[in-house]
Amino acid sequence: MNTAKIADLLTDVEKIRPLEKKFNILRQLLYDTGADRYQDHEPEIRHKIEKVSSEIEKEVKNYYERPKIVEGYLKIGKRVRDPSGWEIKNLNKLIQLVKENNVTESILDIGCGYGHDVIWFEQHGFEAFGLDISEPLIERARTLYEPDTGITDNDISRFIVGSMTDMHQFDDASLGCVKMDASLYHLPYYGNDSPVNLTIRETHRILEDGGVIYLRVHSVADGENGFMELEQRGEDLNSRYGQNLTSEEVRDMLESNGFEIIELLNERQGKRQRDWCSAYARKV
Repeated sequence: MNTAKIADLLTDVEKIRPLEKKFNILRQLLYDTGADRYQDHEPEIRHKIEKVSSEIEKEVKNYYERPKIVEGYLKIGKRVRDPSGWEIKNLNKLIQLVKENNVTESILDIGCGYGHDVIWFEQHGFEAFGLDISEPLIERARTLYEPDTGITDNDISRFIVGSMTDMHQFDDASLGCVKMDASLYHLPYYGNDSPVNLTIRETHRILEDGGVIYLRVHSVADGENGFMELEQRGEDLNSRYGQNLTSEEVRDMLESNGFEIIELLNERQGKRQRDWCSAYARKV
């Protein structure tokens, strides 16, 4: 593709809908800027992809604040999970790694929703916190478990409304563990300056040395490498977006931001039997 065609594409991309298609085109162009003939266009490509990424993040936030979605997650939060199922196995493995690495038994659940895993970790002796971009979900989390756990209004600071790209509420090296289960893949990934990498760097900052991170994202085996619209759950709802990532991308985003891989898995999990990439890593 010559420079004139690239310039035309950058003009035409503004008209492209939906958002995920626009993002994927720009991401591929950004990856191609290593070629000499593309380099003059890199600043404009970066500006456009940052703008689209911001739009996607707003769409995701709007989606998780819709009343129907909030009520749907209430059912998820109240369900009884199989003690021998894959979800509990993952949580128990995380506890084991925290103990093996001799770090503080404190955890932040990023994308906590109603906070059912926050409570689970509290019941297993951890000091636990939950962060979510959705204010309605956090409001429910602050009240839902109070009768069973003794959480009072004075303890609501454990549930925080905020973005995973800027976790200023937490001091440097203040936690032993961070969990990001099916949350990170809602953010755009396009290399070093992307929201995904900003989140990984923030996670590194708030973890103490040797601290453990667990993340799980949709893998490329479940579709094309790039952003996609997951589902709408009704015509009146905003779209929910997610990005399929390769295991190599997951490894790179962790190792390039100061983490050592403990285990990297590609598995098919859940009721829908989707393909996932799971990673356990420690801060070095």
